[in-house]
Amino acid sequence: MSDHEMEGLEFENRTTANLFNERLLRAREEASNDEIDDRINLDGIFDSDDPVLLEARLKTIEEQVKRMESKVRLMEDKLEDRKARRALEASLTNMTPEERAIHFEKQEEENPQDIPDLDVIFEYLLLLSSAPPDDVNDLSTTDFIKPHAGIRKKALEDTWVLKQEKYSSVHFVKADNVLESNPDAAGEIRHCELGGNCHDMEFNITFDVLEPSMEMSNLVFEVGIEMQLEIGDILERIREECDLLQFFRVLTHYATLEKERKTIFEKLVDRYSNTELHIELLSPSKLMFEGSSSAYITLEWNTEKVVTDKFRLDCNAANYIKPILSMEAFNLGNSNDGDSFDIASQMNDYFMMLLKMRGVYEATEFIVNKVFMPLEEEA
Repeated sequence: MSDHEMEGLEFENRTTANLFNERLLRAREEASNDEIDDRINLDGIFDSDDPVLLEARLKTIEEQVKRMESKVRLMEDKLEDRKARRALEASLTNMTPEERAIHFEKQEEENPQDIPDLDVIFEYLLLLSSAPPDDVNDLSTTDFIKPHAGIRKKALEDTWVLKQEKYSSVHFVKADNVLESNPDAAGEIRHCELGGNCHDMEFNITFDVLEPSMEMSNLVFEVGIEMQLEIGDILERIREECDLLQFFRVLTHYATLEKERKTIFEKLVDRYSNTELHIELLSPSKLMFEGSSSAYITLEWNTEKVVTDKFRLDCNAANYIKPILSMEAFNLGNSNDGDSFDIASQMNDYFMMLLKMRGVYEATEFIVNKVFMPLEEEA
């Protein structure tokens, strides 16, 4: 508004900060009142003289009133609880430490099911333990005072944690983190370390988390040498992408395959341990069945990665890890079976066909019994 236009206005009609706030408050109150009037507007309700229609409308209004009354009671209860909590907090500040301790003991006795938030306590104690003391005489972070050790043990032994470990077969035996200030930017850096095992395969992981943005970086993991040799390329891609979830997917899949191979090999060794058939574990991935003659069969089970040229891994990198099985026969020419040469040359094809129908154990048992039938009958 220009100065010429302002000249025609009296001073009390000109806009000031207080007057503007008052007008804004009045407009808000009028809008609220209009909204309330619209909600409780009864115009048109009694236009009809039909008693059935009037009775139906009356029931509708009564139900609306009951719902609003219940909402009001709920809000009043929340208000009373909040006032009581605020009064209690105000009274706690005026208590001595002894009185405050007695109060909380009574509260725990009265409410045994009121479990404290262990996550908050755990984070706070970790922060205390990771922060260096300002006073050289401060012994709060020394080795003989570890207030968070019991909480960590209790957290790892929680029922839901144990159920999750049973489902995923991932067992954590180490979980540490240290919080420090970020020298290069705002916020803090949390240095995390996880250690454990999956189907007896040990692993150790370290990574950093930038807070409060929660960005992960510097992912480094240590696994067995066999896993590194067989799927090292996939592990390197996971490390470059800094994908912790992908690592655990690959770890559990690979460890499950290794456990299945070990279990089936042990089951086959037990199956033929008391027979004339000689069985020997040539390597963790190769098993040999040998008869009384020089004829023998080898079962080989390797874990290989699927070659991919994709820029990034799929959402489940475990799809790139496949078990490769094969079976070969040697020196079956002296066998009593006239078709031994055909069986030997097509051994792997027969095995793969049976593998799809019966599985590894039954397919291996069937072929071994057929090739070394005389030995099996003597047994």
